Amino acid sequence: MRGEIFIREDGSIKQVETTSCGLNGGPLKGAGTYEARIACNLFSKNGARFHGNIFKAGKGGHPYFTQTGKDRENNPDQYIANFCDGATAGFRYFDLEDVQRIAVSIKGNAQGGFVVRTKKDGIPVCIIPVLAKKSYENFCGNWNGENGISALYFTYEGKGKCDFRAFTIN
Repeated sequence: MRGEIFIREDGSIKQVETTSCGLNGGPLKGAGTYEARIACNLFSKNGARFHGNIFKAGKGGHPYFTQTGKDRENNPDQYIANFCDGATAGFRYFDLEDVQRIAVSIKGNAQGGFVVRTKKDGIPVCIIPVLAKKSYENFCGNWNGENGISALYFTYEGKGKCDFRAFTIN
């Protein structure tokens, strides 16, 4: 099973696949709203960058996880910032049955679209045109993928950049 942790007799732990599911023992339901902060993959068209180096070298063309204000337990608002052309956030795994549409919640100055795939370099299963503004808005596209358990990879293609807060599957 994906994400399951096995401790060997010698105390070592077999490498575990990183997923967005946590320790729930299976895929997430393919319906509802999910915060972008549960992404288990995050990279730009130039690859990935270690989070600690972002602040030393500048944010450049790489997306990163952040939040407004100080750390807190109540009313958290983590999101992915600097989502610019070629940025991709991957989420593994969802049980995608009877999906009709996918929407993204973003703000910024992005003008283009989110391309959703079920494999990192796979064919698009949803195209979401966006024209972001200063406050969060939802933009939606029609699902053209297959049913079943799958990952979702959201790639932004276009001008400008946005803050990616959440996505909704329905």
